[in-house]
Amino acid sequence: MLKYWINRHQVIKYSTFILIFLVVLLVLNGCLGEPDAAQIKSDLIGKEIKGAEDTFFLPRWHFDAISEFQDLSIKNKQITGQILEFDVTMRLQDLETKKQYIADAIIVYKNIKGKWEIVSIAPKLWKDIK
Repeated sequence: MLKYWINRHQVIKYSTFILIFLVVLLVLNGCLGEPDAAQIKSDLIGKEIKGAEDTFFLPRWHFDAISEFQDLSIKNKQITGQILEFDVTMRLQDLETKKQYIADAIIVYKNIKGKWEIVSIAPKLWKDIK
């Protein structure tokens, strides 16, 4: 009887340990894997930001190089399930004309197979720096 109790106690002990370990891994995976400002810049390369068809204030901007970013700051971040939304301000410089712009945008990521990928870029503000 004592042997049965010891074995059962060990099974419960190890099961509890494994469960706690898995929960910690899931929490760390969700928290540590989120993009930061440097990763957002990198992820934007090759992407495009543009206004709706009826807006005239926002030109089309294609992100070609990291050097276009003079600054990117995250103003706010919101996560809902597998969707991660960043409210960002970017200071951009055209590599040919050297003209600078301020752009505010909402960048939406989706967690696809454990990796955060940009699914949309919604502009809020586009302003020339004079």
